[in-house]
Amino acid sequence: MNSKNMIRFLHLPGILLSLVLMFMSFAPQSAWAQNIVGLPPTMLSKAREAQRPHHKSLYSANALLSESFDGVIFPPANWDTTVVTGTTQGWSRVTSGFFPIAAPHSGAGMAQFNSLLIFSGNSTRLYTPLLNLSGQTNPTLSFWMYHDTGFPASNDRIQIQISTDGGANYPTTLTTVSRYDGSTGWKLHPVDLSAYSGQNNLRLGFLAISAFGNRIFIDDVSVGPPPTLTYLPLVLKSSPPPPPCFPSPPGESNNVADALIVCSGQTVSGQVNNPFDLDDVYKILAVANQQLTISMNGVGDDADLYLYPPNTTDVNTDPWVDRSINIGNSEFIQGTVLVGGFWYIDIFAFDGQSNYDVTVTLSGPDSTEIKTFNLIGTEQSHDHRQNKLLKK
Repeated sequence: MNSKNMIRFLHLPGILLSLVLMFMSFAPQSAWAQNIVGLPPTMLSKAREAQRPHHKSLYSANALLSESFDGVIFPPANWDTTVVTGTTQGWSRVTSGFFPIAAPHSGAGMAQFNSLLIFSGNSTRLYTPLLNLSGQTNPTLSFWMYHDTGFPASNDRIQIQISTDGGANYPTTLTTVSRYDGSTGWKLHPVDLSAYSGQNNLRLGFLAISAFGNRIFIDDVSVGPPPTLTYLPLVLKSSPPPPPCFPSPPGESNNVADALIVCSGQTVSGQVNNPFDLDDVYKILAVANQQLTISMNGVGDDADLYLYPPNTTDVNTDPWVDRSINIGNSEFIQGTVLVGGFWYIDIFAFDGQSNYDVTVTLSGPDSTEIKTFNLIGTEQSHDHRQNKLLKK
């Protein structure tokens, strides 16, 4: 049972929460435990900052409803929840999120639906206070939702519903927004309510439906005139300049502690050998949201390419975030790093001896890049080295 499913198991009715704490206390200090339980505050701060757009200016000054879930009482005043299918009320207020790692879009809090721990098909509706759209010509519901790329086959989602009888019935679904859409980060979702202009006994429902994937987060809900984008240029920040890079002289590196620095556009060459010199380890300093491309070619037997996140301490025991394990020495990794810091590149001798050339390139943010890398590596069994040797 992997760590995530262990958490799910321990949260089932009748299992004491203290068992979770005991599991975390006595579990081996794998990368999962370091990243989730003991994530350094500086790293968590960077991860949050990289994922937070700060577009508060999109609120309308004439909003009929404006809720950012900053108050400690949940549901907020005149909001409420109701379980629609199943028995678990999945909505709550949180100040930070895990699975996926997320910070509120603005302020101190956000609303969470715990689809991580709620069985597939169960659903709960979070609904607004009564709304009066009299005199509104183009009313719009606007809300922010956090998307992530975990569990792509699990369609955790929110249906936006409307009630015209004060909340007694919700017969109409205006739109459905899925947690997984191939992207990572906060997105604004406007919903047109102009068909209900002039009505005064309305409620909007956020019907969250679990597919047993990652959690769902929403924030900054408003109802009023359509959000204006006029102020966007005032809040957008220019990309930070790339950090200076000073490559290490050619040498030998076997792990994170003595990793050799490589710079963007640089090609490094070396040799790995199984069983005498299994690893050559390099590191490159990246800014959050840069695209990282690593390509390897060589001659000889069979070498593989592994990528590790900034909080890695040992390539023999910590989980990787991506790898390329083709037969031979032609390997390729590409994706967007969500967290700034040194990312570690391990050339691993799977079989025999290989002479390699590895080219590493960093480029600006790429909004079309589907693959993203964050602090959470791919979980492996405790025998991480054996997994590499078996290409598992």
